[in-house]
Amino acid sequence: MPANSAIVRSDLEIPTVVSNPLGHSMRLHHIYHRCPLSVQGKQFPADLIELPHKEFDIILGMDWLTEHRAVVDCSCRTVWLRAEDGSDVSLSGEVFPKTPEFISSLSARRLIRKKCEMFLCHVQDMRKESPRQQDIRTVCNFPDVFPEDLPVE
Repeated sequence: MPANSAIVRSDLEIPTVVSNPLGHSMRLHHIYHRCPLSVQGKQFPADLIELPHKEFDIILGMDWLTEHRAVVDCSCRTVWLRAEDGSDVSLSGEVFPKTPEFISSLSARRLIRKKCEMFLCHVQDMRKESPRQQDIRTVCNFPDVFPEDLPVE
């Protein structure tokens, strides 16, 4: 939430524990009550619990979706909501290229033990020019480190 926002952050009476798809749990402590979500000029208030993730804009629960008579069309990436005046408004999702995710080898091992499907790949940019031989630094260019009297194999 922006620092200059009029929406006040409150503490949850009981912290909520959630887990992400990798199985890591986190305790959530803060909530923003009655945040005005605006879709096509219509207001849809929601109580939002603060998440530490940057990849999510907002997560709306089943109770909120039911209250606003949501119809989710996954193939079109569209959500239809019923406003207080009875009109239907739509919200369309955007497809952004996903940034690659990297995990540690410990996390990878844990996921493999849980029978998660894993893929290992090596990516090389073939458009990039290979270095020329004269551009590669060699030990003969460092006589103070590698004296010439060392035996050559």
